[in-house]
Amino acid sequence: MAQYTLRKPTFDIPSAADFRKEWPHIADDGLQKIVSYEMQSFQFHRELIARLHTRRYDDYRKKYQIQPLDFTLRAGLAKSVVSSGVAILEAVLRDYGIQKSYIPNNPAKRLTFGKILNKWLDSGDIEKAPVPKPYIATHFPALKSIWESRNDIHLHKSVSTPKKFYEDVIPRTEAEIEALLAIMEFLKKNKP
Repeated sequence: MAQYTLRKPTFDIPSAADFRKEWPHIADDGLQKIVSYEMQSFQFHRELIARLHTRRYDDYRKKYQIQPLDFTLRAGLAKSVVSSGVAILEAVLRDYGIQKSYIPNNPAKRLTFGKILNKWLDSGDIEKAPVPKPYIATHFPALKSIWESRNDIHLHKSVSTPKKFYEDVIPRTEAEIEALLAIMEFLKKNKP
């Protein structure tokens, strides 16, 4: 059995109102609120990954040892952070796409992340010879990479490739989280 503890247990996360101010270019007020709530969750889970540690009793030393979080739990948290970040990008890119008339304003139409990315292409599709619109061209390779790895949520695939889903997921998701943050900063600051 393991216990869990937070290193540096006190941390600050901006309020939803603060996050809302960071997204001035989202045209839909309701969406802007939802994105700000999801940003709080995104940031909270990032803090958990950084601070959560395992506390285990060491029979040999006869005392508790504090160790970094097990890689399976850390990988699961990291995948959750990436999913949350992708949900934010999906919503923002849809809103911006509507503003640019790349996407019809039809709230009832379900669009996946891949379909939204396809709307941001001048030619090709996400899988074959994509040529992104200039607005997102710089970030398109990272968006495509995140889209490709997002399928790691399908657990049945882990039976044949368990390392990919746990051990290898940590360095990959850390890079994806950094890419998500960079793309979010770009979207926050640049009007579509």
